[in-house]
Amino acid sequence: MGECRGSMGVTLLWIMLWISRYCQGLSAEQLSKKIFFLEETSNRVTLPVSPAVPKGTAHQWIWTSHDGRHSNTSVAQITSPMNRKPSSNRQDPISQGTGYDLSIQTIFENAGEFVFMQTKPALAVLARFEVFSFVSKVTPIDNQVYLGSDVSVRCEVSSLPEGATLQWEREGDPTSNTTLFYNNTAHMIIHTVDQNYRGRSNCNFRLNGELLFTVYTKLNVQTNTYSRPLLIHLFRESSNSSEVNLICRSISTYHRAEWTVTKSTTSVTLTSYNTESLDKVRRDRFSSPPFNGYDFPLHVSPVTFEDGGMFTCFFNGQIFGSVKLTTIRVSESGGPPGGQPVVLRCEVSEVSGDPVTLAWMRMEGSRGLLVKQDILTESHPNRTLSVTLPSLCRDQLHWQCVVFTEGMLRATASLTLTLPTNTTMSSMTGMGTETVVRGVITMAATLGVFGFLGFYCRRPNGTQTQRQRKEPAQLEETSGNRTARYSNMGECRGSMGVTLLWIMLWISRYCQGLSAEQLSKKIFFLEETSNRVTLPVSPAVPKGTAHQWIWTSHDGRHSNTSVAQITSPMNRKPSSNRQDPISQGTGYDLSIQTIFENAGEFVFMQTKPALAVLARFEVFSFVSKVTPIDRVNQVYLGSDVSVRCEVSSLPEGATLQWEREGDPTSNTTLFYNNTAHMVIHTVDHNYQGRSNCNFRLNGELLFTVDTKLNVQTNTYSRPLIHLFRESSNSSEVKLICRSISTYYRRAEWTVTKSTTSVTLTSYNTVSLDKVGRDRFSSPPFNGYDFPLHVSPVTFEDGGMFTCFFDGHKFGSVKLTTIRVSESGGPPGGQPVVLRCEVSEVSGDPVTLAWMRMEGSRGLLVKQDILTESHPNRTLSVTLPSLCRDQLHWQCVVFTEGMLRATASLTLTLPTNTPMSSMTDDNHLQTVIIVACTAMVVTGVLVGALVFYLKRKKTAVTTLTLTQKNDPVYGNITDPQRDQESQGGQTGEDENEEVHYSEFASCEPRLGDPNRVTAGSNQERAVIYSPLNI
Repeated sequence: MGECRGSMGVTLLWIMLWISRYCQGLSAEQLSKKIFFLEETSNRVTLPVSPAVPKGTAHQWIWTSHDGRHSNTSVAQITSPMNRKPSSNRQDPISQGTGYDLSIQTIFENAGEFVFMQTKPALAVLARFEVFSFVSKVTPIDNQVYLGSDVSVRCEVSSLPEGATLQWEREGDPTSNTTLFYNNTAHMIIHTVDQNYRGRSNCNFRLNGELLFTVYTKLNVQTNTYSRPLLIHLFRESSNSSEVNLICRSISTYHRAEWTVTKSTTSVTLTSYNTESLDKVRRDRFSSPPFNGYDFPLHVSPVTFEDGGMFTCFFNGQIFGSVKLTTIRVSESGGPPGGQPVVLRCEVSEVSGDPVTLAWMRMEGSRGLLVKQDILTESHPNRTLSVTLPSLCRDQLHWQCVVFTEGMLRATASLTLTLPTNTTMSSMTGMGTETVVRGVITMAATLGVFGFLGFYCRRPNGTQTQRQRKEPAQLEETSGNRTARYSNMGECRGSMGVTLLWIMLWISRYCQGLSAEQLSKKIFFLEETSNRVTLPVSPAVPKGTAHQWIWTSHDGRHSNTSVAQITSPMNRKPSSNRQDPISQGTGYDLSIQTIFENAGEFVFMQTKPALAVLARFEVFSFVSKVTPIDRVNQVYLGSDVSVRCEVSSLPEGATLQWEREGDPTSNTTLFYNNTAHMVIHTVDHNYQGRSNCNFRLNGELLFTVDTKLNVQTNTYSRPLIHLFRESSNSSEVKLICRSISTYYRRAEWTVTKSTTSVTLTSYNTVSLDKVGRDRFSSPPFNGYDFPLHVSPVTFEDGGMFTCFFDGHKFGSVKLTTIRVSESGGPPGGQPVVLRCEVSEVSGDPVTLAWMRMEGSRGLLVKQDILTESHPNRTLSVTLPSLCRDQLHWQCVVFTEGMLRATASLTLTLPTNTPMSSMTDDNHLQTVIIVACTAMVVTGVLVGALVFYLKRKKTAVTTLTLTQKNDPVYGNITDPQRDQESQGGQTGEDENEEVHYSEFASCEPRLGDPNRVTAGSNQERAVIYSPLNI
């Protein structure tokens, strides 16, 4: 057997060595390398390869871009060894280089994976390059950064593979300034740079801890504040630990310095110093050192939310610097006790000038995951951004409110939540007190009932004798007493069941009585600043009582805030100021102005002589908007009408949906962020009907906001119409051109792109001449109407469409097209890249967003604001792996907060295929290695089976020759225990008797002199067997 094991081990070793060499040899010729470059349009990078190429072979380069625009695209083909001349055009983004090399222009969009492969005589991957592009930006800068400014730097990489990090460091050490990593970009803010600032900041790219590439930034700071721009803009968080330094410096000597702050039209001196008279002024939290004739900085610590304003520095009465300070405040409200939702709120003190992007991010270390963002402008209705968490989880404790301007990080404000601890008593303003009181009463009553039950059942039985009470063990031997014992227990159970039932009914009635007087109601209103709504209550109020109204707003600004107090029954006069947002009404009622911010939960409670909640109102506010619309509330003929309906809060089980006269609309709809959006495509003069925004709770219709459109009848007087359409095989667009006054003879539609104009359709009612182009059609002109129909819409159809009647312009329509695509993904478990692109961005900014869809409800994943100066017109999302809940997506277009268009993309989970494309060499190697491993395992199992069968056969033969038969004793089973374990025994079984029988049986050992033959009847062993009689 040892020889067998040795031979099997040697054989297995040789098999494993052969498979290892063979599988490694599959990719022995493949080169794999990573290339890095910083974006510079004037430079190029080369991907070098030097294959051993025999005559008659052909090769090509395959490119898959990081941004998802290209997947397995052939960028260079070398059909023979003679065709190896480099491209002469150095402006090509990607071109053939010397020999088999590839030359790439160092622009961000060219990054991706490049595969060099042989195509003839057989497919083979020879080299694989992963090319990473980096782009860096610093603001504000004018060759020199401005003294006293916050410098924002960003470093973006085209792709961040698993195990890679991108981080800003200061001369090899982590920087102490504000940093954030979001969307493959490392952001950093260097606060208040001064003339002494030195050092270099490095953006380091590491893979599995190894430093592979560095982008560095070195700042050159100005030496005074007089020559810097008129205004420096700083952002700071308002907190107890925040501070800000405002720098004011000259290179000449002055004797008087002063810092002032201006809010609205009021200016206040904060600090001042005169080097001649030594006069000095200082205010709380604002300090400056003695003026040395050159430097007079202002230090503010801590920064409060009210500190936002315009700060100005004067030297001898001359302005030497102005700083605009915007403060940020974060807060939380709601949440436990009672498992209430948590509302996070971020607010900026002012928005003026450039738009400000405010975003809530959930933090994982320094990496931010976008949850919600909004663009604030001077005309924005408020300066806040709120996020509602239905419940608080352990992975939702760390948050940051982030401020961006023009894509650059300006400030962050952190908020850390804490999981609730169990408390004995909750606030009396909510349901916590009633719940706790009921729980205490129920627990006490339950313990009392069980205590009484135990005492009652353990008391001595009246039918038992004194001897039976002293010797309870005898009860187990006499069946009669046992029956009597069980009978008494049944009486105990019966009487106690009735008693327990009565007690529980009493407790239920009592606990319900605690809140019998409480009123609960829902109130709904549509926002109108001139109206008010009343919350009516009529409590039975004895003398000496006091009451108050408590308010918790839906937007999180207020939590358990007292808005009205009624100290006595005589103090019940309504407020005389009808302009107060919330005021006391008639009697105990509350009057609320119907504005969106006033929505929330209102609790009416008694405060004297004891706390008691008497009424609870949930007030929901709705706001509706329609665009575009003219000054007389008419929508433009042929336009896309966007309508939105927003509710202040959407509780569990509630829905908000647009419907058309009771039926779901066939137009584009989307629900996102408590808002129902709808786009009514190309309204014409025949449009009729009303659209209803219906609020339902658990299927019951509770409130409706209706919208009825009044459409213009002609297109001559309308402004430029802007339409958005998805480019797909099923999309279409109709452009309307109509007159109501004069009969015209000739109609024409043209499209203009750049400076080229092309006629698409035309019709002459006199000569009957007609022009039409593929996919563009118009009906015969009737003298009044000449619509243009485009189907299907392609991405290249974007442009300016103009309609002419007898040479007069009767309408212009700007069409912007949207295209969505996917790339990457299986086989091999590769990431999936979703890409959304618009054909043009001009005029108003366009917000592009990727949303993961759950029915018609959108969950924001990523969004960006595109402007005319935006570097590209695309938005990409990378999914590391494809999951079942990530199959339905929409790219959504907003302008000024209104939905304009959506483009859907549905992904499919991969099916298992036996072999993938040869361009994915890693998957091929995996399949081959798995097949080799399966062969090895099968061989080992077969060898082991043969070895086992051979060994077993040998063992059986040996056992036959050497077996020794000794007496064997079997275990004796206790018949009494077996009897007691059987649940179906009758009373007769208790008297069964057990008899034992003995007999001997023995077989002598080999070689025993007393051994007898098989036919002998001598028996020596004893076996016990139970017999039931």
